[in-house]
Amino acid sequence: MIKNIVLDTDEGIREVSLPIDPPYLRSVEFKSLCTDLIDTLQSFKYGVAISAIQIGIPKRIFLVQRSDRDGRRESPKYYINPIVESASEKLVKYYEACLSVNYAQTFGEVVRKYWVRIS
Repeated sequence: MIKNIVLDTDEGIREVSLPIDPPYLRSVEFKSLCTDLIDTLQSFKYGVAISAIQIGIPKRIFLVQRSDRDGRRESPKYYINPIVESASEKLVKYYEACLSVNYAQTFGEVVRKYWVRIS
């Protein structure tokens, strides 16, 4: 189900998300959360990633769904309880948007690590 996006002006977007316990992975609630994340992301033409906190659920899960050069969406990849294992020292600048900032209508320059390894 498509959910409302929590905007950057809402204090809830900064709430600390809680880890997902293994039993939760088998629950109907978890399956519903995954469906809500993908449905909400795909409701935005240029959406690439979304986290649970962006739909008001303070759980440590996000998904990424890239598109190929022809605009076809690839299979979504879910990241549960991600931990940054390592990151490059090299920084890069990108112009990107965020669903929580004016519903991805505003682009800005963002400095990020060139790569990040998560587990």
